[in-house]
Amino acid sequence: YQRRVRAFSLKDKSNLFVGGQMRSAFFFFLLSFACVNAWIFEFEGFILEPRSTFKQSSVMYAPGSLEWNFIAHPGNGKSFLDIDLKLSGPIGAYLYHSSDEAIQPVCCSSELKASKNCSADQLVFLTPAPFRCVENLLNINVTAVEQRLQVRSTGTYHLKLYNCAQEEKLNITGELTWMNPFGHLRGNLFPYLPYYLSLAALYLLIGITWIFLTVIHWEEILPLQHCIAGVIFLGMVESMLTYSTYFHSNWKGRYNMGIALVGILASTAKKTISRVLVLMVSLGYGFVKPTLGTTMHKVLLLGFLYFVFSTILEVVDMLQKHDSLAVTPAFSFIMLLPVAFLDTAFFWFVSFKEKFSCLLLFAL
Repeated sequence: YQRRVRAFSLKDKSNLFVGGQMRSAFFFFLLSFACVNAWIFEFEGFILEPRSTFKQSSVMYAPGSLEWNFIAHPGNGKSFLDIDLKLSGPIGAYLYHSSDEAIQPVCCSSELKASKNCSADQLVFLTPAPFRCVENLLNINVTAVEQRLQVRSTGTYHLKLYNCAQEEKLNITGELTWMNPFGHLRGNLFPYLPYYLSLAALYLLIGITWIFLTVIHWEEILPLQHCIAGVIFLGMVESMLTYSTYFHSNWKGRYNMGIALVGILASTAKKTISRVLVLMVSLGYGFVKPTLGTTMHKVLLLGFLYFVFSTILEVVDMLQKHDSLAVTPAFSFIMLLPVAFLDTAFFWFVSFKEKFSCLLLFAL
């Protein structure tokens, strides 16, 4: 996924949420919507500190490893990583499969110069490495580089950029483009395409059936059943928008935050209405009671709070999964607490409140 980083050092980025800097977190949260995220990692004034590394990973499929024919897709049946960077100094780049995690190069030191015949800004292997590792090791000493590294086996691949300089910071501008045979999507996200397309078609079929039955039994329809139709409609909208998000990202390499946000709003609205409907039915609305009176205000307030906190949780989770927001586990846990509490409240009122009152009445 792409991050647009403007004059932002690797050290500063890792400490964004350290020490409870919630103001900076909120600012970056808003900035994430202003930027156009993608499966292309874009550097803009990125600073790599001396003697430090930058790492990015992606799940990749080898060409011909899938049964489908992807000739007409963006990847054109090929799998590779394109490096297109402009640099202020020498840099080392190493692409490796997760099975080669133990085989890592190191920056050349004064002790290694004689034995490895290397310069101070180069990467070298301490022990003889397989050809596939040596082939994907780049020591770049030019100010601009355009290189394509081929992916030959399926699995998780990692790219490391090394600044071997002792004191000088390295300014990086450009982009890294991961390409699978089917397009820009990571391999672990590709199954979402047929899944959400099938789910949208299923919701559409259910919606048509529901409309047909509603027309036949129009005089017997309860007000609550119109709300059920709304839930079906929101489910279809959510599935279609989620599919559109992944489809657009796979073809264009650009993650559309606007479509994703509308999909999240449809999803949380569907969950909220579903919970409110179950709670209203459990309180007798539409069957035993024509109205809930002042209780209706409490139910609506509970639903509103659930919608707000659930939306915030889903947005934070989406940005975290798409590498647009660096969130600590503690921050994620804090965002989860209100939703868990409200879910518990719904469960309590639906399952236990009325039963508890009846048991108390019999006891008295």
